[in-house]
Amino acid sequence: MNFAVNLSELGYWVFPVKDRKKYPSPLKGKKWDEFINEKEHELLHAHLLSGDWSGAAMCPQSSDPFPLLILDLDAYGMDLDTLWKHVVPGEEMPDDVLVIKTPTGGWHLWFKLPPDVDAEKLPATFDFGNGVTGEVRVSCRARRLIMLPDSTATNKHGKAGKYQIHRGPTDMSNGRHIEKVGLPPGPLMARLVARKDQGKAEEGNQPTEVLHLIKVLEGYPDIVEGSRNDLVAKIGQILGRMHPSKQLPEELLRSLWKVLAPKLGDFDSKEFQIAIASGWKTGSRNAQKYHAREKHPSVTDVQTECESIFTSVPWIVEVRDSAGKTKEWLAGFGGSAKRRHEADRVVRLKDLRDILPTLTRLTNASMDTVSRSPLFIQPGWKAVLEYMLNTEKAVDQLGIPPEERFWELLEEWCRISAGDMLFLEAWTEKRPAGAAVAFIVWPMVDQEPPAMVIPPLLQETILTQIGDIPKAKKLVGKHLLKKTLVGMRSGQTVWVCPISNFDEETQNYIEAQYEFFVQKKGGGDGKEA
Repeated sequence: MNFAVNLSELGYWVFPVKDRKKYPSPLKGKKWDEFINEKEHELLHAHLLSGDWSGAAMCPQSSDPFPLLILDLDAYGMDLDTLWKHVVPGEEMPDDVLVIKTPTGGWHLWFKLPPDVDAEKLPATFDFGNGVTGEVRVSCRARRLIMLPDSTATNKHGKAGKYQIHRGPTDMSNGRHIEKVGLPPGPLMARLVARKDQGKAEEGNQPTEVLHLIKVLEGYPDIVEGSRNDLVAKIGQILGRMHPSKQLPEELLRSLWKVLAPKLGDFDSKEFQIAIASGWKTGSRNAQKYHAREKHPSVTDVQTECESIFTSVPWIVEVRDSAGKTKEWLAGFGGSAKRRHEADRVVRLKDLRDILPTLTRLTNASMDTVSRSPLFIQPGWKAVLEYMLNTEKAVDQLGIPPEERFWELLEEWCRISAGDMLFLEAWTEKRPAGAAVAFIVWPMVDQEPPAMVIPPLLQETILTQIGDIPKAKKLVGKHLLKKTLVGMRSGQTVWVCPISNFDEETQNYIEAQYEFFVQKKGGGDGKEA
């Protein structure tokens, strides 16, 4: 938490986070943004120092000592080099970019906000194409949070991971020298600024099927005289079936004319409008007659229906206990499952099958309206609603699962042992001072792999700190070996965990510390290579 604490000391608004969530919980009954409203930075900083938190989130503000621009990129699974090629094509990534890797495989890119850029005019979201989308966090009046390095959080699938610094300027690992973060490349700023005024493409407000049809028409050959009117009318009829409404949307009409005009020769815009409107009416009548949408709605249809009867699209959160079992659900409106602190209505429910009555109560929607809605009477609509909610849901884990806590303890002890140079090079060597201290055996002669040794006095700690003693004993039996060392009392054994059981980063750290240990033992200069 050094990174978060140091930023807070500099004057940034940093909020403690508990239970591995991605947003701050109320502190002493006060919501996180109330601290900003009441300018209680010192009190917030005291809270940050006083608790054992799972992480921290920062809210960039116009009062920040060094204004920041942070891009939260959702290009999951994409390596950093490939990502940067899509963000700033043709330019190498500067060394002064602070790069944070998220637990889900996304990326945070930290820059200094250029002094000539108005933070209020930057977009909240962006789409650079090639699967690279994201959100902007910038030092301005907006209340938008970003998780900080060293935070542990649970993703929407219920798996915990850490936000880790991947690369950045020298001496930036603790956040104390945030001023060393560099300015964003000019082409990147140009792309962001352009997106503020660009808005959505006109056709971007259309259903997916309509967009597909427009793409097909773009590749259509020139239309010969004599068939123009009939073809345009048929296009209008198809669109009327896909996108029925009382009248032809103006933005769609403009999009179609832009695509088809070069292919229609001297067929003027007035003739085009008459022909396509005629086909549109026929298609719309057929759509109402056959009710295709009632049985096979799209996600867009369901979202529109939710906005119609509930005034907003709902979200859900699955709440699991420490064993991973579903305890309850949260449903709400406003914000999202990821940003539920922005919600204006939230309710708990025990069974997801009660979602529609629960949403009705939550919004005070008319029961007559809901009962006549296809969401209530059409199985296809309800199925799409459930699919939509589950796809976008978040997962809250109450407490730390026993297995995660088990490995956290072992990794912590292993890193401490390596950092303190508690290495033995034979199982027969005298144990380090302190009966309650873990140590590492790195055999020089035999073929046994290096391992961490847990003495008897620490064994009780594992069982008690995990919280679930029966589960802890099963984990010990499954993952740890038992061994008797020279000089131990009768009946006493140590628990042994091979170093290969830890992740690659921990293994590399232990190996580097062991090499340092060997250097010191051999009379080297004591400096790491």
